Amino acid sequence: PPGAQDDERFWGSCIRCDRCRGVCPTRAIGVAKLEDGVTAARAPKMEFRLGYCDTCDGAYHCIASCPTGALQSFDPSMDKLGMAVIDQGKCETYGLSASCDTECIDVCSAEALSLDDGGRLIVDEGACWGCGACEYVCPANAYRAYDGSTGRGINIEPWKGGC
Repeated sequence: PPGAQDDERFWGSCIRCDRCRGVCPTRAIGVAKLEDGVTAARAPKMEFRLGYCDTCDGAYHCIASCPTGALQSFDPSMDKLGMAVIDQGKCETYGLSASCDTECIDVCSAEALSLDDGGRLIVDEGACWGCGACEYVCPANAYRAYDGSTGRGINIEPWKGGC
């Protein structure tokens, strides 16, 4: 979640109390499962298929509710939750039909998404901070276009630093 970017502090402080999940107005904070790793199990994890981070208008309720300090102040202009990555095999702007309404571009508050000259989706990694709104609205592998996998046409992946 926002403010958990310092892995050492987060893993040493998070008591898995679920307070951050409970106060998230968009329900974007889920729970890590065993397949995420034994030490990660039951820890808060961003689930952009369920919602996205709207920063609570700068209030960051998740950070304010954290009793241990595992979540610290977060500035989306400096820190990132992750990075939007296009799966060209699933993104409808790369497919034969190219019938996507590109809702992801419309919901991107960072203006990090656009179309290239060929009408395909591209990501400005300098502008993207990983809020997940694009993944949340992506129609690929949603109920209306489900193929059995978990990825969408655009997914937020862990950010490794640097742009």
